[in-house]
Amino acid sequence: MAGVSAAKPKELLSLGSKPLLQWAIEEAIDAGAEEIIVVTSPRKPEIDQFVAEARLRCRVPLRTVIQVEPVGFADAIGIACCDDDAMILLPDTLFYPSSPMKRLSDTVKTGVDIAIAAEEVAPGEAPLYGIFDFDPVTHAIHGIVEKPAVADAPSRYAVGGRFALSRNMMGFLRANLADHLGTGAETPLTPILNAAISEGLVDKVVITLSNEVRWDCGKPTGYLEACRRMTEPSSPC
Repeated sequence: MAGVSAAKPKELLSLGSKPLLQWAIEEAIDAGAEEIIVVTSPRKPEIDQFVAEARLRCRVPLRTVIQVEPVGFADAIGIACCDDDAMILLPDTLFYPSSPMKRLSDTVKTGVDIAIAAEEVAPGEAPLYGIFDFDPVTHAIHGIVEKPAVADAPSRYAVGGRFALSRNMMGFLRANLADHLGTGAETPLTPILNAAISEGLVDKVVITLSNEVRWDCGKPTGYLEACRRMTEPSSPC
């Protein structure tokens, strides 16, 4: 596994018949995306090459933007410079066989500013995730607690790597990036989401369904398990 990930960016690891990044692109299109923006690094020229080739067969405009330094997830979203509603997909997280992304997008279309996939996890796994504090009836988010101790976890629902943000929230994010620099001058997303929630932006969790299974392909164990579960006959895994 180490040899595989060293040879190419993890976003281009093959799963089934295509790279992880292709899965994410198709997932976004299926959810109604009108343009795909891939945020990448100058240290990953293979991704630029992949996107250049994929653009020729993509049904919607597809391009890359460069995050010159790895200064955080929120910064990566901000430099995409999107002035419209946006779907945010982490390509090393795969939902299979179905995705909650369209449900997230549809939720934002109803007037919600922040819609986030929520995955139920075992109580002992809370310290591995951002955990939601939310209303179980309305699904409104009170806040997100990053990697709480098991006894302090406000729920059993974790952030699932899929987000839909309104144009209002995208503007809030860009306006507040500088106020939320974290350790090592990185800008994590959670503090900005919590600030937006405190400011009264409308928010909601979208709980994943039984067929919306999340695979963390950024970790060797998650990637290998996804390969094992993949049903495509042509899978090279």
